Amino acid sequence: MNWKKNILRILESCACCAKSGKPFTLVLAGQGPDAKSIKQKAEELGLKDRTRFTGHITNEEDLYGLYENASLFVFPSLYDTSGMVVREAAAMATPSVVVRGCATAEPIQDRENGFLCEDTTESLCEIIDLALGDSEMTKRIGDAARKTIYLSWDDIAKITVDRYAALIEHYKQNQK
Repeated sequence: MNWKKNILRILESCACCAKSGKPFTLVLAGQGPDAKSIKQKAEELGLKDRTRFTGHITNEEDLYGLYENASLFVFPSLYDTSGMVVREAAAMATPSVVVRGCATAEPIQDRENGFLCEDTTESLCEIIDLALGDSEMTKRIGDAARKTIYLSWDDIAKITVDRYAALIEHYKQNQK
C-alpha cells in the first residue's frame, strides 16, 4: 500500500459515505511502505469497523475472489498508467471507479461499463454512494465491463496481430 495510489481519497470518500448509513466494507488489498499509516488514517476517520486489510495476496484465486465478491472496485490512482487492475475487476464483472482523465480511465464509459469521478472526495463519495444504493445498476454496469473492458489473451493476441498487419500494410503503401 502506498499513498501515491490516492488511498487518502478512498479513505476520505468512504468516511463521507459512512455518514449515509449504507452498509459497506472497504477492503484494502496489498502491502507496502505506507500500510501502517494507512491503517492509522482509517481509524482516525472512523473506518476501523468498516475496513479490512488483507495484506499481500499471493494466491490468484484469492485475488479474483476479492474482485468477484466486491460490489465496486475503487481505483482513484493518478499515478498508474496501466489499467490492469481495472481489467482484472472487469473479468469478474465488478465495475471500477477511476478518476476522469487518467490513463486508467481510457476504457471506461461513465455509467455504461464503469464509473468516472473527479479527483475530489465529494465526487468519489457520490459515485460510491450511487453504486451502493442501486445494486441492479451496478450489476448491469459490471456485466458491461466484463463484455467491453476485459480482454482474454486470445483477444490481446488478435489485436496485436491486427495492429502489426496494419503497420506492415502502411509500410508497403509508403514504399511504392
